[in-house]
Amino acid sequence: MATEQSTASRNFSGYVRGVMPTVDSTLHALNHGHQHGATGGDVIIDIPGNTAQDENENTGGGTQNGGIGNATASLADLRIAGTWVEKIIPFVIVVLLKTLVDHRLGLIVLIGMFGTFLHFNGSLKRQVALKEKRNFFTLLVTMTFMPLNMLFIYYVFTEHQLQNCLILMKPNFDQIDIWNLFWIVGITDFIIKFITIAAKCLVTLLPKSWLGYKVRGKYYLFIEQCSQFYRLLPPVPVWCSYLSDDTYSHWILTYCLVFIYLIAKARTVFDRTLDVRKAWKNLFSDVQYGDIPNKEEMLAAGSSCPICQEDYDDPIMLHSCKHIFCEECVSIWFDRERTCPMCRAKIADDPSWKDGSTAAYLQFF
Repeated sequence: MATEQSTASRNFSGYVRGVMPTVDSTLHALNHGHQHGATGGDVIIDIPGNTAQDENENTGGGTQNGGIGNATASLADLRIAGTWVEKIIPFVIVVLLKTLVDHRLGLIVLIGMFGTFLHFNGSLKRQVALKEKRNFFTLLVTMTFMPLNMLFIYYVFTEHQLQNCLILMKPNFDQIDIWNLFWIVGITDFIIKFITIAAKCLVTLLPKSWLGYKVRGKYYLFIEQCSQFYRLLPPVPVWCSYLSDDTYSHWILTYCLVFIYLIAKARTVFDRTLDVRKAWKNLFSDVQYGDIPNKEEMLAAGSSCPICQEDYDDPIMLHSCKHIFCEECVSIWFDRERTCPMCRAKIADDPSWKDGSTAAYLQFF
């Protein structure tokens, strides 16, 4: 009897927490258990519960708690990282200042050459756009100053024989470390850029009767492509000397590094060779952007060119959009843009480097 009462009490308590609509059936089962207690056996009452919901609630709570825990751990990691950065910044600044002081002359030279390049590159680009109104004195100063700058650099660093790089030879350094490597390559790259600007100045100074304005963009492009091709070559002996230094590594590793560098370099040189070949062919091709308009089309277009705002000189009507311009004006326009000046319809190919500009990036590799 004691066993039956204990079982009924437990089941009733579970029922109250579970499903309320089963109260009557549960009480009936309890009474039936008291009446048949003498026969032995336990009364087992199956009480339906809300197990799935409880599990879901427990799982959801666990996920939320886990998310909060992960967020807290991430914030703690960020705080640790921030503290570490704060501690290491002063030492980084000290090392950086030490490096700047040790290489101050080389850095000053590089910064000066970069500023010189930016100034004269922009000046040349403006003079090219002026056509007949270009300033001959400015062009002569630029064309003279570029070689003088080159000679001055080579004179200051005579002991290092930096001019050897122009003929694909190694300069005079006892040991080429990573700083010397980038400095040598950077100086040589600026020297070649100065030579390129001087050559473009010479083209710009030519009279119109010798070289028409509408075709000068082709020559600027060809000079630039040749310059970019040549700029790939001087870094090769310097990099090979640096990578083949087996003072602190095995000779097999050094030769493998040199081989990988040469393979990667060969691919770049091949691609640039194709660009030079394309620019060379472009020199002898006559690109026609349109046809000569008839009288009716000229009357409809007006009396002045939309670009130069003067009377038409050798007018041409574009193929795609039928707008009319001076042939020379629109040819020079397409040395800078690829779309029509009036409606922005695409007419020409990529005009890069046809405006007399020189690439500003440094060829370090």
